[in-house]
This record gives sequence, C-alpha cells and structure tokens, in this order.
Amino acid sequence: MHTTTPLTSAGDATNYFKKDDYYTRDQSGGRAWMGKGAEDLNLKKVDLPTFQAILEGKDPEGNVLVEAASNGKHRVGWDLHFAPSKNVSLVWAFGSEEQRTHMMESHHKAVESVMKYVEENLIEARGRMKGATRRMGTGNMIAARFDHFTSREMDPQLHSHVVVANMTKRKDGKWRAVANEKIFARELLTAMYENELAAELKERGYTVTMVKYDTGNSRYARIEGIDGRIEEHFAKRQEQIEAAMDRMQERYPNAARGELRQMACLDTRQVKQSIDREVLHDSWDRQLEKIGFSKEYVAESLMKQAEVQKPEGINLTTQGTIKMAAAALNEQESTFTREDVMKTAARISGGTHRNKALEEAFTRLKGKSIVTLDKEVGVYTTKEMTVIENGIVSAVDEGRGTMPAVLTTTQVEERTRELYGYLTNDQKKALEHILTTQDTVIGIQGDAGTGKTSMLHAAREELEKQGYTVRGMTFTGKAAKELQTGAGVESQTLHSFLPKVETLQFTPAGKEAWFVDEVSMVGSKQMGELIQAAESNNARIVLVGDTKQLQSIEAGRMFEKLQETGAMKTVHMKETLRQTEEEYKEIVADIAERRIDRAFTRMKDRSKVHEIMNERERQEAIVKEFVSHKDYGNTLVVTPLNRDRGELNRHIRNKLRDKDVFKQPDHTFAVREPKIITPVERHFAQSYAPGDIVAVNKSLPGFRLGDQGRVTFTDPQTQEITLITTNGQNRTVDVSKHGHKLGVYQDKLLPFTQGEKIVFLKNDKNLGVQNGLTGEIKSLDERGNLTVRMDTGKEITWNIPREYNYLDHGYAVTDYKSQGQTSRRVIFHANIEKPTSYNSFYVAMTRGKDDLRVYTNGTEKLKEQVKKEITKTSSLDYATKTLSRPPIQKAPVRAPQIHIGREGR
Repeated sequence: MHTTTPLTSAGDATNYFKKDDYYTRDQSGGRAWMGKGAEDLNLKKVDLPTFQAILEGKDPEGNVLVEAASNGKHRVGWDLHFAPSKNVSLVWAFGSEEQRTHMMESHHKAVESVMKYVEENLIEARGRMKGATRRMGTGNMIAARFDHFTSREMDPQLHSHVVVANMTKRKDGKWRAVANEKIFARELLTAMYENELAAELKERGYTVTMVKYDTGNSRYARIEGIDGRIEEHFAKRQEQIEAAMDRMQERYPNAARGELRQMACLDTRQVKQSIDREVLHDSWDRQLEKIGFSKEYVAESLMKQAEVQKPEGINLTTQGTIKMAAAALNEQESTFTREDVMKTAARISGGTHRNKALEEAFTRLKGKSIVTLDKEVGVYTTKEMTVIENGIVSAVDEGRGTMPAVLTTTQVEERTRELYGYLTNDQKKALEHILTTQDTVIGIQGDAGTGKTSMLHAAREELEKQGYTVRGMTFTGKAAKELQTGAGVESQTLHSFLPKVETLQFTPAGKEAWFVDEVSMVGSKQMGELIQAAESNNARIVLVGDTKQLQSIEAGRMFEKLQETGAMKTVHMKETLRQTEEEYKEIVADIAERRIDRAFTRMKDRSKVHEIMNERERQEAIVKEFVSHKDYGNTLVVTPLNRDRGELNRHIRNKLRDKDVFKQPDHTFAVREPKIITPVERHFAQSYAPGDIVAVNKSLPGFRLGDQGRVTFTDPQTQEITLITTNGQNRTVDVSKHGHKLGVYQDKLLPFTQGEKIVFLKNDKNLGVQNGLTGEIKSLDERGNLTVRMDTGKEITWNIPREYNYLDHGYAVTDYKSQGQTSRRVIFHANIEKPTSYNSFYVAMTRGKDDLRVYTNGTEKLKEQVKKEITKTSSLDYATKTLSRPPIQKAPVRAPQIHIGREGR
C-alpha cells in the first residue's frame, strides 16, 4: 500500500523527526539517498544535518538551491509511505534468515522500482516554453528512504518512508521547486509497488495471491502459507483504527470514509517507543508461542508452500497486458494517460511482468495500437477508438444531402396547422427538421421536459403516412418503454437491436426511420455499430437527447461531438412543458442555462433549500417531507449516493408502517440488486465473489444472451471465474477478456407488503418490465405471488422466488435511475460527501412538475460543486484534421460504406 503526505516546513518536519526519532533513529533500520539529484549533489550518508539542509532547499554546505516562495515559505517535500501486506511483515518477523532477507530485498526492489518511475515520469518543474509557463519533466529527484519494522503498537510491520525533497534539477541545470500535482497518484503507485513486490516474491519461489483491499480498487500481494490466526493476532493497529472509525462516525456523521480513516489514524496514534531489537523480537516470539505456533512452523510452512505447483498467472505478454489495459480503459473513456495504462496494467499483471517491462511495452506500442493525441500533456487512445470516432463523424458528414425529404416545408406547415397546433414552437421546428431533412443523420437537442416524446409521436404519424417503418431505440429498457408508450413507436434497447440487425427484415427503398432517444448515454462503439447498421439498410436516423443530462457509462460523447463538429444538423428545444408552477419554471430555466448562483438565490428565497448538517436529522426531515403528502406515490426522492438511497428507502418505509399506511403484514424474500463494479474492475476475478449472480448481457462464446449463473470460484491468477448455470452446468469465464459482457448481482433479503412502491432492477422480456420502471404492489402472499400495478396503469402478476426477483423499494432512487422519470414533486438529497455534478443536479431538479425541495449538509459547497460538469473524453477533442464536406445533392445517393472498428479507414 502507498500513501503520500505533504510536509509543510523544514522546521516542523525536523522537529517531528526529532520528537519521535521517527526517521533518523539508528535502531529503525536502513537509510539511503535515492534519485539522480542526490547523485548530482554527491549525497552519501543520510544524517540529520544533511537531511535538514536538503529539506530547506540547500545543498549540504548550506548554499541555497531553491528560493523560498513569494510568501517567504518553502514547502519541504512529501512523505511517500510504502508498506507490504501484514503477512509479508510476518514472514520477515518469523521466517528463516533467508526468508527474512527475501522479504527485505523484495520490498526494497519494489520501492526502488516505483521511485524510479516517479523520478522519470512524475517529477516536474515549471518553466517557460513557447512564451507560456508549463510543467516539464526533469527526470531528477532527491529522496531519502527510511526503513521501519514496527507499527506504533510494536507489532511487526515492515515499511519505508521515502521523503521526496521539494527540489529538482531541470534539463538546463537550474534547481527549481517540484510541480507536485502528479505525486499524489496513490492508486498508480500502489498498483506498481504491489505488482513489483509480487514479481520479486514469485521470483524467490513464494506463492503470491493478489487480494483486493476492503475499500477502493487496489490489490495487495499476499504470500500463501501463513496461518490466518497469526495474522489476526498481530493486527492490533487495524483493529484500533476500525474501532476509532466507528466512534468518529458518530461525532462526524457527514465525513467521508477516507476522512474518518485519516482522523482515526491520528486519534489512535501512539508515540513510537524505543525498544531494544532483541527484546522486541523475544516478545514477538513469546506471543507466537502463546497462540500455539513457532518460528520453525512458519518457516516450514512457507517451504512446503514453495513446493506446491504454482499457477502460471495471466497468459499475456507485456504488450498483451498493455493492450488489455488500454482496451479496458477504452470501455469507460475514449482517452487515457500513460499513468492510467500503467496503473491498470500493473493490476492485470499481478506480478507476472515487471513495471519496467510494462513501461517498455507501452513505448513500443505507441504509434501502433496506441495513438498519441497530445504529446505535451500525455493523452493517448487506441487506434480502434480513433477509427470508430472519426469514422462516425465522417459517415454522418458524408450522409448529408443523400436522402429525399419526406415532406416539403409547405406540406409540414399545412399538416402542423391542421393536426399539431398544440405543439410549442420548438416542437414544431423539430418536427419540420425531421420531415424535411435530406440528411441521413440529424439531431434533436432537447432540454428536460420540453416534450420531445410528444413531438416524436407527431413525426411517427407523418412518416408512417408516407410508407416509412419507424423503429425506436434507446440505451435503457425504461426509456424504450416510455418511447413506445409516448410516441407510439415500437421500441427496444440498442443492446437488443444491434446483435439482431443482420437477421431483421427491413423496409426496402429507403423507407426506414429510426428514432434513437436518450442518445447522450450511448457510447462511441455502440454509436458506430448503429450508424453502420443504418448505412447498410439505407435508414435515416433521428438522434434525440440532452447533452446536459447524465452521460454514458461507456466511452465517448458522440452526440455532443456531432453537434460541435457541425457534421450533424441539430435543432434545439428549450421551451419546457413539464413544470406547471412559474417559480419552478424559472429555477429550471436558470439551471438549464447554467445560471447556478441565480437558481440557488431563487430556491433560498422560496425556502426550497434546507441545510441540515447532521445526517440522521437530515434524513428524518426528508422522510417527514415525503410522508406529509397523502399522495406520497407522486413524490420522488433522488440521491446520487447508493448508500443514502438504501437508508432513505428504509426510513421512509418504516415511517409509512408507523403511520399505518400499510394494512397487510410484511413478507420477506431474497431479491437481487446490481453489484457496483467499474468497467475496468469487471476484468479482474477478485471483483467477483462466490454467491454473486452473473448474467450474460453481450455475445459470449458458449452462452446465450440472458443466460445466468452463480459464481462458485474465482481464480485471481488466471482471471477466471467458475459459474454453475441455472441448468446445473459448471462453466468458466475469462473475465480479463469478457468481463464487459457480464452483469453482476448480489442477493439480499427485503420485506415487501401490499401498497409498497417498488422499482424493477433488470429488463425481463417475458414479464414485460424494464430496469428503472416503478409500480405499486396491489396484492402479495407469503409464497411470493404478487400483482403490481405499473405507473402506466397496466397490472402484471408473477412469483418472486420462481420467476423474477430483481426488485427494490422505490421511494428513493439514484440520479441515474431517476433520469427519464417524471413526478409531481421531487426531493433531492445532496450529500456533499460525494461531489454533486452539474449533470446530476440538472437531472434531479427537472424531474418534478409541481414542486422541488433540496436537502443538503452544505448549501454553499453544493452550489460550487454543481457548477462543474462531468464530461466524457473523446479522441475528437484532439483532432487536427478538418472534415471536408461533399456538396449536398438533391437526389438520394448511397453514402460510401463505413467500417467502424476496422483499421482500414
């Protein structure tokens, strides 16, 4: 594990070192200078006078190398702390002399590897370049390593502090302060340290497993062969911190978990004691014997484990590992940095390849499968992604003027007067855009609540009158249902439509029109497949969405880029129809135009924002607000944090039970909820656990779409998981290759009763429900037979255990689940523990028709948070070539076929 802590002043730092003798005590073990800067100054011995001089920006003779800042202060540097897992420290404490040496050498080699990377890639200084001040890599660092061997509770804990001085020598020979922005790359440096440590230990014959930390996505190297009871006994420090975190949670209910851990560490920190080494080791030996073990037992266990045949690890070359890392990153973002790739590759490697070998592989792949987008900033993408995203823009641009207009402008105006006079001006413009265009692909950029669906209803009617087959497609099943209900268009998800496109029967003579709603959530790869399918079948596409709403989980923001590049003609819809109260309309208009300060002023003036610092009291206020309305079913609670959603659902449900709203008893059933795994983490076996339910969402060899299985075994060495399918077969999936094709769920027990509002969590074609839809339980018995009335008024009946159990309480939902929903009232719970983006705020604020309320633990901080928009990256942000548009032709001409995803374009 790695952490970075800034050191503020030489005086404070040196006093701290003297007071605890923390870094400079001889008994603490080795010290060594590191880095080319140390070589330049000919630094030999790490002693206190030299160390203090370096921290003050001076050389050992006292000559000033780096001047103090304008405020007269000099930041001394940073403490980079590296520690292996507890059981590596226990091998150092109780293993044989050879084993102890192995642990020390492996740890040192891992630290050296990481610090070499830090020096060559993360140490920068500011300088003038091309008339501007920029950060420039120096490849020069001064650092001092101090080895320690105990925790503050005097348990065995091998670790090192590497103090990086705030001074670096630029290429021009001048010493300057370090531009420190990159040094705080905790996850990157942790991944690289653990990967190199695992490689060193494996080389010395140990069996190593990469184990996921309890929080975050990092993994640590764990040696097999140490009895777990020994680890438990010598884990006093962790127990203290966990207990202190529980106490801190009550005192600081709004603090993030990371903040609680930091406070707990400080609160429980004891002064390090100076104890003779022999006395300390004798104490450890006696503790070991007291719990029934001996040093000889530990050494022999490790030797026996070394004789066991070891798994081969990932079957990937260094270049294959880098390619897999880049592909995994490209599932979530179109671009990435070198650091992103190294972090992910180190996790994939798990000790199979050295850090340096991975770096070299990355360098070899640049200009081949990895494309440099911005050399100065260090932004990259894959060749596949550039082909996809540039291909989309080219295809849309080339499709302009290649289709016949459905109607003339005069005809549209006549039809609108006769049949669609109720439409707003913006809706009429959008309708005219659809019916008179000669382009293959057009866009409708519509703000929330502007009546996009009702406009599409009119467009569908006119297209069908002209002999067109109109198809609807969306990213989510819920949106497909709403498009089908609101616009009368037979609709399905893109995930369902695209795999079947070659087997479908399409209307000949170019009479296909496809409405694609919620298009901001569509990733670049799926957009490329869609446009290729449309081109192959001479179909016209209407892309409908809102770039201000929550973006795709997958990589890319093509709807926005098609508008920015001008390749796609777009009509904007801004006249809101959803909000009925004038005050509410004004607030929504301010938010839509990003006038955040004015929106907050309006809300505060109208008592719509409530600041309550205590988390429990804030949630109680939300519950009180919710149940105060007799038609509570028309109130929607939105919260970005999934944890808060669960707590609010529980509290609301308990209050409704207390108020005797529910007349029937509860019945508890095992239901399934999505397991939160990032796109990158889906490629690691340790992200899965025995008991998880896996559903096949994309084409997977040996499986059918929709197949399910329960995880029985995970192998972190081969990155494979073993499933037992619903028909009793044992199947193995290599998640390093196919993790992105799986949906993952967990079981939990939940009570339900008649009158309960529920939300569906997974599409089910047989039942006719979609992920995100809500309904009310009309009847339920103890066997799980229930009838639910959907929001559309339709009633469906099924059995929970036997047929469908992807359910949850539906009073509070996340921002993503709320997108596309409409309710009379909306209550937004904005916990500033997790920054609320503009996108999330915009979606939540626009869900209501009559009223809104905001409950938060920091109004001013929330106001600043929501000014920041989350924007997906795009390789097109770095494009230098300007597209040349062909002249618009009157007659329909087939555009050249594009091949999305192929390297030939």
